[in-house]
Amino acid sequence: MIVLGLILLGGAAAATIGVVAWSQDTVGVQVFGHLLDPRDAGVVFVAGVIVGLVFALGVSMLMSGMARGRHRRKERRRIEKRRVAEQRELRERNAELEQKLAAERSDGSRPVDPNDAARRYAEH
Repeated sequence: MIVLGLILLGGAAAATIGVVAWSQDTVGVQVFGHLLDPRDAGVVFVAGVIVGLVFALGVSMLMSGMARGRHRRKERRRIEKRRVAEQRELRERNAELEQKLAAERSDGSRPVDPNDAARRYAEH
């Protein structure tokens, strides 16, 4: 989108520079089979409007492409922050569970098996 916008901006600028720089000679312009006199004010006006619209379209495409890129970068940063926070929480939870396990093992008591209750219930 950005590249296409830049191409349109360059084309509009080249057309404007071409008209301004080489406007000494008159050249007939043929549009849809009609020969237009380049000295006619209406022809110059319409050509200017067309170049202006192409320029505006190019600027619009350039700005929307830049906004989309900015939005994507912001979204990537938000996802990365969330991922880092989740990893930190998981590391903290893992450390807490390791401490509990180490404490149970140092007490010499038998670790609690969560499947014990299910086995006892199934035996009855």
